[in-house]
Amino acid sequence: MATTLTSLPDSIPVDFLHKLNQLTTGLISTLTDRQFYMHLYTIVEEHVRAHPWATASLVAGLIMVCNPIAMMGFGQIGPVAGSLAATWQSTMGGSVATGSLFAILQSWGMMSVAGTIIAIGSIVTGISVVAAGGNLLTKIAHAAQEMASTIGIQLV
Repeated sequence: MATTLTSLPDSIPVDFLHKLNQLTTGLISTLTDRQFYMHLYTIVEEHVRAHPWATASLVAGLIMVCNPIAMMGFGQIGPVAGSLAATWQSTMGGSVATGSLFAILQSWGMMSVAGTIIAIGSIVTGISVVAAGGNLLTKIAHAAQEMASTIGIQLV
């Protein structure tokens, strides 16, 4: 009994590949369409107006996940050379005032609070997505379905 090996492209129905090609071609041409971007902008704007607190917490959470303290250059052993923190410190003439914003940020950088900030940001982001983000994703998915139907493809 001989075994026949079939490659993945050979095992996919031709009709499916044709529809997939139509969809990707239509989507790519639509991505340059100003009307599509304006529609997407309107969806996001309506969402922000309907859910301002969820949107604000989502943005705050995403910022915290990015760890802005480390991104500014406040490291565990001091300001990272060439960073915003190092440039800021160079304007202070060699002394940093106790209790200043710079001192607080550097203290947090040296205490390795980065993990805590990222964890809190992840929690806030997750709660925000659950609170109102699903609604936005649903609206964007519907916009994608509308766009696909305008080029003659039905998304399931």
